[in-house]
Amino acid sequence: MVKGKLPGIVYAEVSPNSVGGTSLFDFEGPITSQNVQQFYSEPNVVNEAIQRLKAAGFDVLQTNKITINIAGPPSLYEKVFKTRLLTREKEVIKPGGKKDNATFLDADNSPIELIDVSESDISDLLERAALNEPMYSMSLPSFFPPSRLAS
Repeated sequence: MVKGKLPGIVYAEVSPNSVGGTSLFDFEGPITSQNVQQFYSEPNVVNEAIQRLKAAGFDVLQTNKITINIAGPPSLYEKVFKTRLLTREKEVIKPGGKKDNATFLDADNSPIELIDVSESDISDLLERAALNEPMYSMSLPSFFPPSRLAS
């Protein structure tokens, strides 16, 4: 781990308890149309998890049957999930095909980019959390000529 500056806001996907009993983040094997339903969570579990995450101080950004997208300062993650967030530098390809380093986050209580939620007061509703990775736009140049040429 490289000691670096944590961002002001951290984004993550939280997996509420699923009907199949295994988190999407812990499943080994392909996820297909035949097995995806085992990762669904009951609506009452999702709703209760949303309320408890909000009460803890997280912003809930988006939800679906499988995950809840949350945001909050690093200190909130550390307090709620009883862990410490760490930074790690990794080479990535940024716009323009440029190789550069990017900062990724890890929790000290779980494998890379995951958070073990078992010590949390919300552990009765959650299976696991995954820290979001940095994203870079990879827009390509247009191959179409300008609509109007300068004279």
